[in-house]
Amino acid sequence: MNLRVDLILEDEQRSGSLLNAKSIIRLATIIVPLVIVGLLAWQVLIVAGLKYELNGLIMDWEIKKPQSEKAKMLTEEFTTHASILSELEGWRRSRIAWSDQVGQLMLIAPENVQLQDLNMNQALALFEEKMPARNYSLSLKGKAMGRDAEESVRVFERALQGAQAFTGVVESVAVPEYAADPSAGADRDDRVFQIQIDYKVQTFHEVTRRRKRKS
Repeated sequence: MNLRVDLILEDEQRSGSLLNAKSIIRLATIIVPLVIVGLLAWQVLIVAGLKYELNGLIMDWEIKKPQSEKAKMLTEEFTTHASILSELEGWRRSRIAWSDQVGQLMLIAPENVQLQDLNMNQALALFEEKMPARNYSLSLKGKAMGRDAEESVRVFERALQGAQAFTGVVESVAVPEYAADPSAGADRDDRVFQIQIDYKVQTFHEVTRRRKRKS
């Protein structure tokens, strides 16, 4: 029988492994603080970088702030003047060239037709219930003399629809009044008449009219 007697005390015994509990604890007490210090240093660097970038942005804003305010002021002025220009353009666009209209009347009126009254009317309206526009009408009163009085009035009516100054702006031409001339000294063939001209709606802004597709 073989007997083995271990004379080394238990607390003096060493493990055969390279790492034991005590060495791991000693390493942990050194490495963990180093890791924490490293993380703290990294966070400090990040914060410092962000602070530097923020200071740069603040300085850049202080430099550009007057320019930004000036640009804002110029933008507001531009908007105001553009609105005024648009309104003036609208009034110009919706205007009827009455000088051309009256000049054309003198050229197309038959020789035996005498105009005695010219009355122009305009009214503000909404085109298609959303766009400001102006409605124009022109009323002509006069007399036609001689045996060709009736034919002359009809010729005058047709001329008003096809004359250059009226083409494209006139919606309709009608003769609502035609009768014998009641004035003293009038010939029995003389006639008095009224011609009513209604113009197309003149919008303040350009309108793009969509053509209807043929089905």
